[in-house]
Amino acid sequence: MTWINKVSMTGFKSFGDRTVTIKLSSGFTCIVGPNGAGKSNIIDALCFALGRLSKKTMRAKSLEDLIFAGARGKAPSNKASVTIYFDNSDDIFPGGSETDFTITRSIKRGGGGGYKMNGKRSTRTQILNALAAANIDPDGSNQFVLQGKIVELTHMSSEDRRVFIEELIGLQKYDEMKDATMKELEKAERDLGQFEAIFKEVSAQLKKVEKEKNDALAWKELDDQINHYNAQLIALKISKLQEEEEELERKIEDSQKIIEELEEKITRQEDLLKQEALVMDNLQSTINEKEKEREDIAENITQLRTQLSSNQTSLNLAKKSIEKLEQDKKQLEDLQMELEEGQTYDSLIEEVSTDISNIEGQIQEAKDEIEKRQQNQAELEGKIKSREEEKTNFNSEISGIKQNISSNKAQIKVLKQNIKKNNEKKKKLETELQKLKGEAVSIEDAIEETKKEESEIRKKIDDYNNKIQEEGNKQKELENQINILQEEKNELNTKLSNIQSSLSSVNTEIKMNSENIENLKNKKSTLENKIKELSKGKDTEEVLRNLMEEKKEITKKLNEFKEKTKQEDS
Repeated sequence: MTWINKVSMTGFKSFGDRTVTIKLSSGFTCIVGPNGAGKSNIIDALCFALGRLSKKTMRAKSLEDLIFAGARGKAPSNKASVTIYFDNSDDIFPGGSETDFTITRSIKRGGGGGYKMNGKRSTRTQILNALAAANIDPDGSNQFVLQGKIVELTHMSSEDRRVFIEELIGLQKYDEMKDATMKELEKAERDLGQFEAIFKEVSAQLKKVEKEKNDALAWKELDDQINHYNAQLIALKISKLQEEEEELERKIEDSQKIIEELEEKITRQEDLLKQEALVMDNLQSTINEKEKEREDIAENITQLRTQLSSNQTSLNLAKKSIEKLEQDKKQLEDLQMELEEGQTYDSLIEEVSTDISNIEGQIQEAKDEIEKRQQNQAELEGKIKSREEEKTNFNSEISGIKQNISSNKAQIKVLKQNIKKNNEKKKKLETELQKLKGEAVSIEDAIEETKKEESEIRKKIDDYNNKIQEEGNKQKELENQINILQEEKNELNTKLSNIQSSLSSVNTEIKMNSENIENLKNKKSTLENKIKELSKGKDTEEVLRNLMEEKKEITKKLNEFKEKTKQEDS
């Protein structure tokens, strides 16, 4: 049996910032002292350290209210800490030393805090589990009686008082142990029945799974052969389709190259056609200019011919005038000779001489005019000859240009025919290219479809392999489950046997301790009488001390009984 042999408080409620340590001895049952001495704060500190969560039972609105708030010139604390030292000489607490087991709880102002067990950080759950080993419940009323609880007891009904006293002395735990043992026995019997049913069901499933596995293995052997041949067939189809696809791709590349070459050739021919058309336009312009010049020359020649004809007429008239004047001159000379011979008519001779002189002057003028006209005629004939030569040259040049035009037209015609042929060839190749691309798409679709078939077949193979593996795993799992169930069944049978043995021991112990129970009931009656006396005004502390002594004795007996039961279970 364990007890608290020391409690240490720092910054807790009224104890200030200093560390207050209170030593307790075995058998210590209550704390007494004058009002304001801190009795209740010690109980609050114990409740706090044991892990109680209710702030109301520790007389605080919040956990921060448990921290020293400052008084009489002392500054408030920022932290509160309580450590309880348990006697562990009976080795009740796990992990403690040979003599002591400690739990510490602390809180900080502003939030934070925690638990420690034997100086190491711990959780509240770990603390409660350790306390449960010593039958200590932080929220139970069978550990210590708080201030005012006895007075409250005097005002309870008889039924509430009975429950409180049974809880205080621990009788209720004994009944609960028996009920728990009976429930555990019933549960073990139910579990055993369920496990036997499950065992039968699993055994039947195992037989079914073995049959399914054998059927699956036989089917898999046939399916593997089919899949093997299908895989070979698909591989051949894929290989052939890929070869066809590669051949089509080569054809497409060749066609595209030819189309590109044709397009370049057509472009060059079209450029050449444009150049020839430009040359044609230039030649046509030259022809037009030459034709105009030729027309101008022809018109000039006509004018010159007209002028030449006019000059010829004038020349002929001048010649006739000269002939007439020559005749007149001769007549006058004859007349002069006659006159000279007769030496008469001097005045007439002089007149005739004058006339002859005039006629000679006119003849000379006529000759000069004729010479001038002849020169003009020669110039005109030279111009006409030059113009005729120019005309001949223009005609030759125009003829050459026309020949060039005809040649260019023929070349343009050939170029247009070539362009047309190349365009037709290009169109044909493009049509063939589209056809090849369509075939390539069809082949790609066929390859994709074949790959899908291959993937589906592989998936089926994987599914069947997985199914076989699952069936094998299921068989192993069922076999393991059967083994586990068999072990659990054996454990349950052992446990059931132990429980029945324990129950028999408990029943024997119940019979053996019936007198003790009767004594406890008598003591319970005595306690109730004492409580009644307490309600009549007897000393509270004395009654409480007696109650705690009796509780201690009863607890000791119960612990001895539990220890004995525990040893029988193990």
